[in-house]
Parts: sequence; C-alpha cells; structure tokens
Amino acid sequence: MNIDFYKSSFEKLINSDLIKNIYPMIDHIDITSFKDNPNFIAYDMSVNIYLNDPTIHENNMYEKEFDPHYLVEHHMKHLANYLSIQLVKIGFKLFGPDGELLLNWENK
Repeated sequence: MNIDFYKSSFEKLINSDLIKNIYPMIDHIDITSFKDNPNFIAYDMSVNIYLNDPTIHENNMYEKEFDPHYLVEHHMKHLANYLSIQLVKIGFKLFGPDGELLLNWENK
C-alpha cells in the first residue's frame, strides 16, 4: 500500500470517536507530514491538533485532563497498529479554537 493511503486512512481513524471520546476537547487533527523513517521499517508523522475548548491554554491543559504528549505517544501509536503501521516519531503543533499556537513539539 502506498503512503497516501496510510495517511488518509490514519487521518480518518484519529478523527473518529475513538479519540474524541477520550479527549472531547479535540475539534480535529490534521496530518501535515507522513513519511518513511530512514532508520526503521516505519514512519514519522507530524500533526496539527485543534482544540474546541477556549478555556484550555498552555498552562492548564494538564489540569483540564488533556495531555497532548500522551495523545501522540500512546493513543496515536496504538491506533496505528490497526493499520499495521509503526510510527517512530510524531511531532505536533497544538492550536486553540481561535487558531492561536499553544504548543509546538516537533521531533527532529
């Protein structure tokens, strides 16, 4: 299967109710980059995460029970198994409902 298929399929999966039931403050997630990892038979990915809750900001997201690091490192990597793909690195940018950048965690 090609990389575009994996990208579009995974984007549908992470925007399904599986993630939104865990984190209802997520509006949607866009995959901005999905590419082969040169060191493994796996992939690297970057995503933009958009929130729908204006009360969440960079200083209180953990108090509001939202951990974007756990979202990408645990939930997204686990969901990738349903498509039989392995994700090595996931970078992300987190945006508030007004489009303000709250957090930038890009893996190099």
